[in-house]
Amino acid sequence: MQNEVFFNELCLKDKINDYSVFENLRECYQKLKSEDFSVCRLDSDTKKTVFDYLKSISGVSQFAITNFFYAFFHTPFEKDDMSDETEEKFVLHDLYFENEKTTGLQWAYTYDTLAFSLLTNDKWNRDSITVIDKADENKSILIHHAATVANIDAQKAWIDSLKDIELEKTALMPEQKLFNVSGTHHGNDKRRLFWDKIKNNEYVVSCITSTENHSRDKTLIHKVYSDGKIELVLYWEDSGYSMLIQTTGRNYRETKKIADILTEKYSK
Repeated sequence: MQNEVFFNELCLKDKINDYSVFENLRECYQKLKSEDFSVCRLDSDTKKTVFDYLKSISGVSQFAITNFFYAFFHTPFEKDDMSDETEEKFVLHDLYFENEKTTGLQWAYTYDTLAFSLLTNDKWNRDSITVIDKADENKSILIHHAATVANIDAQKAWIDSLKDIELEKTALMPEQKLFNVSGTHHGNDKRRLFWDKIKNNEYVVSCITSTENHSRDKTLIHKVYSDGKIELVLYWEDSGYSMLIQTTGRNYRETKKIADILTEKYSK
């Protein structure tokens, strides 16, 4: 598995002429690579700024930079395979750090991964960064972060958890799992038949409700949420009957893995 980190562009506010900034970046690159973080994402303008800045540091040769720069830094921030749920999560939040709007930290939060900064200021030498979400009543959000090898080492347990997802099983027996659907929705009999199958899955907790039909869908999974919810579609039915279920997923990665398991076992 290859993970990605997201570049914190705010660290470029302090572009100090210090060789240690470059040396620290190179050490972090090697460390992150060993932990399967192969790519640091940023936008094209920021990428050029970073490259030009590193070249301007006394004692840094262009050869030394290009030896790893283009392997590590990739554009753009958003991934080609970004799901609707991920896009929605990005759009619905508005994150700020020290009253400055942040793009890189917001993408790290969106993908539930690591934010990375150049060590241009001691304030970036931290394992996590607290940002304020102005779209959610100034709620504080903690984001995993690194600017040094020590920051990366301090988060070893969390980083390992990204590599090997351990799913939590429900203690509920199949007959204890609730099936809640709107009585007015057509196709509830079909939903019930399908529920009687998937309720036997050890990661499925309940059927929360029926949802609007998705007749154009061609796969079982319509949407995956970070809080363990999954919207399923009976895509083999012409009407595309849909239902929202709760699983034991505790974050997006776990829920996505459960969705993959359900797809493999219950797709027709």
